[in-house]
Parts: sequence; structure tokens; C-alpha cells
Amino acid sequence: MRFKHRMWLLPLLMMVILAAGITVNSRITARASDALTRVQAVQFPAVEALRTVQEDFANVQEALSRTVTEGDTGGLTQADESAAEAREALARLGALDEVTAQLAAELSGRFEQYYSAATEATTILLGNADGDPGAAIEQMQQTLQAFDSLLQDSSEAALVQFSALLAGSSDDLQRTLQVFMLSSLVMLIVIWLGSWLQINRVLAALGGEPEAAVAVVRRIADGDFTTEVQTRPGDQSSLLYGIAVLKAKLGELMQGVHSSSDAVDSAAAEVSSAVGLLSERTSGQAANLQETAASMEEMTSTLRNSAEHSRHANDLAQAARTEAEGGLEVVNRAVDAMSEIDSSSKKIADIIGVIDEIAFQTNLLALNAAVEAARAGEQGRGFAVVASEVGSLAQRSSSAAGEIKALIQDSVGKIRDGRGLVNESGNYLNAIVASVKKVTDIIGEISTASQEQAAGLEQVNHAVTQMDRMTQQNAAMVEQVTELASRLTSESRDLAGTVSAFRIEAAASAEAQPVVDQMRRAPANRSAGNEPLGRAA
Repeated sequence: MRFKHRMWLLPLLMMVILAAGITVNSRITARASDALTRVQAVQFPAVEALRTVQEDFANVQEALSRTVTEGDTGGLTQADESAAEAREALARLGALDEVTAQLAAELSGRFEQYYSAATEATTILLGNADGDPGAAIEQMQQTLQAFDSLLQDSSEAALVQFSALLAGSSDDLQRTLQVFMLSSLVMLIVIWLGSWLQINRVLAALGGEPEAAVAVVRRIADGDFTTEVQTRPGDQSSLLYGIAVLKAKLGELMQGVHSSSDAVDSAAAEVSSAVGLLSERTSGQAANLQETAASMEEMTSTLRNSAEHSRHANDLAQAARTEAEGGLEVVNRAVDAMSEIDSSSKKIADIIGVIDEIAFQTNLLALNAAVEAARAGEQGRGFAVVASEVGSLAQRSSSAAGEIKALIQDSVGKIRDGRGLVNESGNYLNAIVASVKKVTDIIGEISTASQEQAAGLEQVNHAVTQMDRMTQQNAAMVEQVTELASRLTSESRDLAGTVSAFRIEAAASAEAQPVVDQMRRAPANRSAGNEPLGRAA
């Protein structure tokens, strides 16, 4: 697993645990919220409505009882008011939900039965109506018991359900708190354990404290390679171990640089050797120049004989020149004809280009016509315009083809003329050949005299070759000496300044010693490779 992924593992695990805890708490809280909402919207109003009905029912009983005992008919009015309030409470109960609506309907029915029987019995007992008081009272007692028992049972059931919902909500809140505490505890444990593992892994990847690695890198950056890097036993993959390996490799490299600076002295010896070779080659060049002077004396007499034969060759050359000029004129005419052919060819190429362009545009217009026709359907105005353009382009193509044909015919005629001119050139060339033959005979005589001249020229060429070679070698050597001396001076100063900034362990000198020996042997090998040039001089 990559280092970045390991660093993200702990936060991701914490996020997963937190998300799980939030999800569970959200569900429990939502359930508790629903229960509280039902308590607020249904159960508590139902309990309040039933309590109000009980109070109004008691007020009705009290008002009717006082009316009978005291003979006051005003109690009936109070009973009607209490009954109206009870009906309003039952109406509120019925408006809560379907269950309370059924209960309110049943209570309303029994209440109306009771209230009707009670008012009837009260009226009979007051003497305001005819009837059997005993039967009326018995009817009132039956409806009273039926309504009162249903009202008591409903009130108790509403209170029980109300208490159960409150208890369930309280339990849900307790579970929410427990889940929160448990998830927090798990998160703390995971954070502690993950942090401990992550810190150990990071320290293992670093190989030690980050400050130690930074200090070592800064020492190396300052040029100090003597710092000892402390790594853990068996550590071969940490950052600090890599820094230790880098420090060792750089130390060896810088030791080699130190050794290379010592080899600069050997390069100075090579410069001295090159200067000595340059002096020897200069002396050899002076001797070769003396031999060249002697050879030039021998060539003088031979060149006199060659001059006489050269005059005869000159006369024949003049005659050949006249005939050659005639042939040259014919050739010029042929060249002019070929130039005209070339001009015609260029025009043909231009016309062909026009034809190609017209063909390309014709294809595009044909394509546009097809597309336009497809879009237009029955209405082909666009197609007619495109067809007209295609016809115009076709006429241009026909005209260009006619011009091409005319130019081709003209070119053929000029080619025929060129052939005639070539034939004439052939006749002139035959005459030139005859004259050249005569010149060849004269040149044969000149060749005999030139043999003696060639012998002397061979010596001259040999000496000149030697001089040229030595001159080139001397120039190269001088340039090499100048460049090498300048470079050695500059590089030795820069190298000394650069190397002095690095501090290296003395133990690395033995490992870099073979590099020094090899660089010291290099000047001797280069000097030995230059000796054959000195002996050749």
C-alpha cells in the first residue's frame, strides 16, 4: 500500500464509524420523534378530551341531582351547558384520527342515550311530565352505567397508551445516548490504535526521527560527507537508509573528484611533451624544404621541351575550339527549345490544377445538390441552383482540357525540332572528334617529355605532402597546446575551489586510488600514440 493511502486509512475508518453511529442514532431519533409527534398530536389531546368529557359528565350529574333535590329548574340549563361542552370535547376527540373517531362516535351515542334518559327522569321527578319515575330512573341508571364504564375504560386506555409512548420515547433517547457513547468510545479506541500504528509505520518508513533525516540532508547539502547516519538494525528500505546509501555513494564520487584534481599535474607534463614533439617536427620540415629546392632545379630543363610541344597543341586546340563553338550554338538552340517545352509543361500543370479544383468543387456541389434535394422534397429550387453551378464547372473543365490538348501538340512539335537540332549537334561533334584525335597525337609526344617532368614532380609532390602533413600536425599541436594550457589553468582553479568545499572521510581514499592511477597512466599512453608522427617527420 502506498504511503498516501496508508495516511488516509485512519481518517476513512473514523468517517465510517462516525457515519455508522450517525445512521443508527438518526433512525432511533426519528422513531422517538415520531412517537413524540403522535403523543403531541393524538394521545395528549385524546387524554385531555376524555378528561374534559369526565368533568362535563360529572357537572351534568351534579346539575341534574341538584335540580331534583332542590326543585330548581335552573339546574337543567346548567346541565345543558355542560352537555354541550361534553359534546364539543367528543367532537375534538373524533377529529384526531380514525381510532379516536370511532371511540368518540360510540361515546357520543351512549352519552346522548344517558342524557336523554336523565333529563326525562328529572322532568318526571319535578312533576313537569307524566311517567313512571321508577322506570325512568332505572333507564337512567342503565345508560349511566354503560356510558360511565366506556368512558372510564377509554380514559384508562388512553392514559396507558400515552404512558407507553412516553416510555418508548424515553427508551429511544436512552438507546441514542448509549449508541453515541459506544460509537465515541470505539472511535477513541480506533483513533488511539490507528494513530499508534500509523506513527510507527511512518517512523519505520523514515528510519528514525524526521529531524535526524533533515539534519543529515542539510549536512550533505553543505558538503559535509563525514556525518555518520544512524540506522536501525536490519533497516534496508527506510528513507534514512537511502540517505545513508546516497551519502556513501556521493562520498566515493567526491573522493574520485579529489583524485582527478591530482591528475591535472600529469596533464601539464603532457603539454611539455607535446611542445618537444613540435620542435622536432619543425626541424624535419626545414630539411624537406631543402630537398624540394633541388628537385625544382631538375624540373627546369624538362619544362623547356614541354613548352615547344605545347605550342603545336595550342594551334590544334584553337581549331577544335571553333568547331566546338558551332556545336555550342546548336546546343544553345536545343536548350532554348527545351526551355519552351518546360514553359509549356508548367502551363499544363497549372491547367491540370484548375481541372482538379473544378472536379473537387463539382463533387462538393453534387453532394450539396443531393442534400438539398433530400431536404426540399418536392420543391427543388436548391437543386436547380446546384445543378447550374455543376454545369458551369463542367464547361470550365472542357475548356481546360482543350487548352491542355493544344499545349501537348505544341510540345510534340518542339520536341521534333529538338531532335533535328540534336542531329546537327552530332555532325559537329564528329568533326570535333577528328580534331581531338589529332590533338591526342600531339599529346602523346607531350607525354613522353612529361615523363621526365613527372619524375621530378613526384619528388616535389612527396616533399610538399610531407610539408603539408607536418604543417597540419604542427598547427593542430599548437592549437592543442594553447587550448589545453588555458583549460588546465581554468579547470584547475575551478576544481580546487569546488573540491575544497567538501569534507570527505579519509577511508574513501583507498577506494578511489585506482582512479588516480588510471588517470596518471593516461598521459603516457597519449604521448606514446603521438611518437609515430614525430618519427615520420
